[in-house]
Amino acid sequence: MAKYRLSGWDAMGLVGIIGAAMSWLLMAAMSWLLTGTLSPLVVLMLGGYVLMLGGYAMSVVFEWFVASRRPSKKASPVLALPSVVRCQGCTELVPADAKYCLRCGRQMDANCTSCGKLIPSIGSFCPNCGVAATTN
Repeated sequence: MAKYRLSGWDAMGLVGIIGAAMSWLLMAAMSWLLTGTLSPLVVLMLGGYVLMLGGYAMSVVFEWFVASRRPSKKASPVLALPSVVRCQGCTELVPADAKYCLRCGRQMDANCTSCGKLIPSIGSFCPNCGVAATTN
């Protein structure tokens, strides 16, 4: 079963109906008070209930209004940031596919001349075959 979503006009109409009913109840209580059939204490209690219900109805409408104005999380695009690594020599951020550091010129990760595996820039030897890394 689909969940019914309350539109702005529906919410305002509901508050109007509740407000009209509460106003009628308060006016009826005042007329009963004036004719002497109702005590002032009961009228004060009814007035308090009317104010509480009106405050609750307005808080519901206000919460709906605030929720409907929030930006959608789906609307904001996610930006793809380029991957970066830190240079072991100067700690500068360098693009991950760079062969040399842009600041100090240190060679970034390189491939082993013997087996072709990746040698990290902090390594002096290939972690796969043990051949010494050559620096240019």
